[in-house]
Amino acid sequence: MKEVIIKAYTVNELSAKAKEKVLEEYHYINTYHDWWEPIHEGFWEDLETNYGITGEAWFSGFWSQGDGACFVSETVDTDLLIRKLYEEGYDIPEDCVTHSKNIHVSIQKVKAYFANRYDHENTVECVIHHELDVDDKDLPMLKDVLKAEVIITDWVREKCQELYNLLEKYYVELSAEESIINELNEREYLFTENGTIIPR
Repeated sequence: MKEVIIKAYTVNELSAKAKEKVLEEYHYINTYHDWWEPIHEGFWEDLETNYGITGEAWFSGFWSQGDGACFVSETVDTDLLIRKLYEEGYDIPEDCVTHSKNIHVSIQKVKAYFANRYDHENTVECVIHHELDVDDKDLPMLKDVLKAEVIITDWVREKCQELYNLLEKYYVELSAEESIINELNEREYLFTENGTIIPR
């Protein structure tokens, strides 16, 4: 039996050409499985703690028309959300703040996007559920509710854009050359002189 000795290199020890080959081959090493989880966890922690919102989020990306992120929720602490937005300076009508326990906010997909593959911020909206009637007694409050729906929808879409921006930034960081090299070294991958991985 002939014994063959192969010289092994870390990615940093390879020639520029071999290193380029490795970086291209392992470009997705950090973004192959559930890479977005830390961003989603931080996003939902903020929404639940500060605004009383739990739900689901989706995104598509990056850099194509229609890419974006969105979230929906049927379990909104309406009282907390409305008071928090009011405190933050959003133009929530005072009647909605006073009667926030008598209405319920949900964040839903816009009907036009129910069967649509897009998940950007404009695919969701706030819906305020209430028992108000269109009569003289309830009309002022109803107008305030409709105004609050628009304001909260705008806020929801701001948060969707914020989520997308965080995801995009994190994806770019994970895809950077330095991050790929760090991961290859962390996994102790070794290569032949031409950049072919040596099986272990």
